[in-house]
Amino acid sequence: MTTGPGGTGRVGVGPRAARIERGSALLLVVVVLAVAAAGLAALGRTGAAAVTAARADAAADASAHAAAVVLGRGGEPAAACAEARDLAQANRARLVACRVVGDGVRVEVRLGAARRRGAAEVVAEAELAGR
Repeated sequence: MTTGPGGTGRVGVGPRAARIERGSALLLVVVVLAVAAAGLAALGRTGAAAVTAARADAAADASAHAAAVVLGRGGEPAAACAEARDLAQANRARLVACRVVGDGVRVEVRLGAARRRGAAEVVAEAELAGR
């Protein structure tokens, strides 16, 4: 039986064993840090994708609403889709599709990897004169 320093009677506590144990701890710390870094990177990508999707939703809804306003004022479908395109670009998105269907409009925009749809209907409003 080997004894540790000072004759303690503990097996495997010599200088070499202590170095091996320190090396094992360092390896464990490196592995834990690598796993934590990978987790944070994945979380960051997921968060960025969620933000991009929300911005694409907002751009699609705003573009559809703008087109519906143009139609509600008596504008032509081409003018309504042009307005939708301009508003999509103002939101850093790209208008992929625009269709006027009855009293409504349907648009599709793309922002980065996100592709979203929006729809709006024309609502006629009238004010009574003299009130």
